[in-house]
Amino acid sequence: MITDLPTNDTANSSETRSELVDPAELFKQLAPASIRYEQMSRAITAIVLTAIASISLLSWWLNNGYNTVFLLFVAAAFTFLAFLFTMAWRWPAISYRHTSWKLDEEGLEIHKGVFWKHQITVPLGRVQHADVSQGPIQRSFGLGTLIIHTAGTQNSSVVLSGLSQTTAIELRDLIISQKRGDDVV
Repeated sequence: MITDLPTNDTANSSETRSELVDPAELFKQLAPASIRYEQMSRAITAIVLTAIASISLLSWWLNNGYNTVFLLFVAAAFTFLAFLFTMAWRWPAISYRHTSWKLDEEGLEIHKGVFWKHQITVPLGRVQHADVSQGPIQRSFGLGTLIIHTAGTQNSSVVLSGLSQTTAIELRDLIISQKRGDDVV
């Protein structure tokens, strides 16, 4: 509940803005380049699956010739591959809109998921160490992946991919520096 809002027009506008900030606005989006990166990664997967399906259908045709079952498999394979390429192009933009993160004094919070929503919170007190990784395709897009390792056995690492490389490094450094302040010797 917001109380004691300034009533005159000469009140400091930054005070008014800070009191009216919606907590959801504190969340940040992934790097926009992550859409293109995901599209390319999914397209590579779709191309590999297309090659496997083509080789399999060609092998079937050479061994068995044309028949009704073969034509049904060809139709099913082309339908599936068309769906796969469509999703490789469309899904990353949809997923991007449903992924956000924020880092505050309590820890890192990640919201993601289109159909099944996941809200992951990593308290800074549970952080053991943090890593930043970058694959060759990510490097070409200037992206990186932040990996936070926590105490525990199950789900002991949290991955946030789609960040710009500089943002991932800055987040890692912030998490490590905030964690150092909590360590007791």
